Amino acid sequence: MFKLKNEQSFTLVELLIVIGILTILAVVVILTLNPAQFFKEVRDSKRMSEFQELNKALGNYLADG
Repeated sequence: MFKLKNEQSFTLVELLIVIGILTILAVVVILTLNPAQFFKEVRDSKRMSEFQELNKALGNYLADG
C-alpha cells in the first residue's frame, strides 16, 4: 500500500485548544477595556471641547460689541 509521509502537523484537538485560549484572552481584554465606557468618555471630552470653543467664540463676540 501507500506509505504516509512523516509530516509534522497540528491535530484538530491542538487547534481547538489554541482557538479556545485565544477566545478566552480576547473576552478578557474586551471586558477589561470596557468599550462602552471608553466611547462615553470620548464623547464627553468632545462635547466639553466644543462647549469651550463655543464659549470662547461667544466671549469674543461680546467683547467686540
